[in-house]
Amino acid sequence: MWRAFRVQPEKIIPSIKRTTKALVRICKPFQTRVTMPRKCGSPLFDQREKMPDTNKLHLPRKWGQWTLLVLILSLVGISAISRLAGLFYLKSLKNESATYKFDKQTRSIDGIRFHVGFIRPGSPYFNPILDADYTTVLVQIINKGKSYIDYQPMDFFLELPDKHVYRPFDQGELLESLSTGLLGTVMAPASMKRLNETRKQVRMTYLPGARLFPGYDREGILAFPHIQGFPDSFNIRLTQLSLDGKAIPPLLFTARKIPAPPAKAKS
Repeated sequence: MWRAFRVQPEKIIPSIKRTTKALVRICKPFQTRVTMPRKCGSPLFDQREKMPDTNKLHLPRKWGQWTLLVLILSLVGISAISRLAGLFYLKSLKNESATYKFDKQTRSIDGIRFHVGFIRPGSPYFNPILDADYTTVLVQIINKGKSYIDYQPMDFFLELPDKHVYRPFDQGELLESLSTGLLGTVMAPASMKRLNETRKQVRMTYLPGARLFPGYDREGILAFPHIQGFPDSFNIRLTQLSLDGKAIPPLLFTARKIPAPPAKAKS
């Protein structure tokens, strides 16, 4: 019988340690610092440091952590709803490709042809996200002349009638802008897939700067800021072009609103 109630330290001590650690974790958010008196014989033995104010409310740390987590989840949820709503109404949005057309889409200099046009549904370059959030154009440069041409897309500008001038986004800026949209899509795999496809398309088709020699051509997309207010017309101006190292005048492409179809007469 004595053997049945024998104390077994190898089992009791670990159990005591686990219990102590659990109590420490539970009480840690509420603990207050208490300074013990100095050793006997010290002239400062009777002095006590000021005790903390125990009337103040000390909230557990986990409360703050849960609050932060709730705020983050709320932001992600709001962003997801906003992105899904935007993707759902992409087809019904009013955008530049459906509102404007260029008066003259092609211009030539010394056998080098420049073509600027909007990207409409059905084109392999068309993307509903880019079409809804940006003013996107397709630029084609075909060199059938005898000189090489230098160009930089960052020297192509969008000019509005109110004198506002915008340069296109470079590829890195556009990819970063699309990356921020992924925050709200963690709960929407379909929209995340579409954004990933858009980023892949930007990496593959965005127009780079180049020196184009005779017999070669280059085409790609450019994205400008979305036009606010939809004026009657705006311009795309290609500047800083050079043939064999010599500057040439800028090329101007004017886009105007597509006339509204005539209303059907009531019978």
